Amino acid sequence: MEEQVGKKAIGKVPYIAFFVGMLIMSILLIYSYTTIYTGGWGDLSRNIMVGLSLLVFAVYCLFFFICSLYLWVIYHKQPNLDVSPTHWAMALHGLAVVLILLFFASS
Repeated sequence: MEEQVGKKAIGKVPYIAFFVGMLIMSILLIYSYTTIYTGGWGDLSRNIMVGLSLLVFAVYCLFFFICSLYLWVIYHKQPNLDVSPTHWAMALHGLAVVLILLFFASS
């Protein structure tokens, strides 16, 4: 991601938000798989926690995908602005949403 001289980068917040979301998602999944569930429904409660975590992450990514798309639509024709972080953010968030939806569809 190379910035041109004199151009202001647009879309850094959604780009960074992807990696923050991945970190939070990883922590939640590690917590879910390392926590000992008591009672007879341990596997069910673990699967519910994983499913809800993935669903929340998909909504999070969808929100930032829409934000990135909005930024791109508004600023892509202005020559003094660099929208490459917005492209990366749209690609990463869109890919995450599609992969999570495919995971839910295959289950």
